[in-house]
Amino acid sequence: KLILACLKYVLNKQDSLSIAELLLLAGQKKVEEIIEDRIQYLEWVKESGDMGRWGEDHAFIQNLNYLRSEVTELSSSEILGLLLEDMDLRRIIASWGNVQQRLDNVDVVRQLALKYEEGCNRLHTAASLGGFLLWLNELENRGEDQQGSGEGPNAVNVLTYHKSKGLEYPIVICHSLEGNLRAEVWGVHIEAETPEVDLNNVLGNRW
Repeated sequence: KLILACLKYVLNKQDSLSIAELLLLAGQKKVEEIIEDRIQYLEWVKESGDMGRWGEDHAFIQNLNYLRSEVTELSSSEILGLLLEDMDLRRIIASWGNVQQRLDNVDVVRQLALKYEEGCNRLHTAASLGGFLLWLNELENRGEDQQGSGEGPNAVNVLTYHKSKGLEYPIVICHSLEGNLRAEVWGVHIEAETPEVDLNNVLGNRW
């Protein structure tokens, strides 16, 4: 939520919902304080006629505003990397507890940014921050926005035998060992009309 709020604010500084999320998650303000602050801002706009920008007096928003001027030519993954480093988002996220899982989730977002750009390159389409956010929204709608694997000391990993090979977990439970090997996965096999293979015509008399 925090990373997405930062990205959305970088894309559109008038996004009041993202500002509210930033004040809640990074500004350590309570919901009641944010609502009261928003009401006061709207009353001030009504009286003065000056729109201004809500939340711009907060240090975190000010730092984001400074960063916005530096990312105009950067890709989504580069913007994300800059946010993580310059805004010290990992430290904020780690302060919420369950550190390993949360940092794994951050890595998943970084991997998704690279995956989005790779997909754009394959399709020869332009990659943009707005496009990345829309793509993430589509993943969420399809239920494909998976969180990190959470590879902490108490995590349980469900893997295929092939994928788990060489990981050397302290405890490994194998199941379905009584199943027959599936050498012919697709149910296709060769029928030969003659017992010997003609090396000069390997495919001959075979179907």
